[in-house]
Amino acid sequence: MLEDGVYTEFTIIESRFEGKDLTAVQELQTSQRVIARGAVRDNLQAQISLAQHIEAIVGSGTGRGDVHMKNIRSTRRKEQSKRRWDYMKGTN
Repeated sequence: MLEDGVYTEFTIIESRFEGKDLTAVQELQTSQRVIARGAVRDNLQAQISLAQHIEAIVGSGTGRGDVHMKNIRSTRRKEQSKRRWDYMKGTN
């Protein structure tokens, strides 16, 4: 850098820029920004798709069976009895 007639030498902090001139470094940085914007856009689209998928699953599960909190014990007993009966049929 030349400032007030005095030459000041800089050292490259990032090794990936070593041996490249200023225009090459600027082109690399520009392409990185473009890639980063694309990744942000893709990530946002993936999040939207996930939210839609979750909503579809939740929406399809609202009309599932006859499950009432009051009847959980009796329903459980019925299911256990049914499983036992099915097991007994299978062993004969």
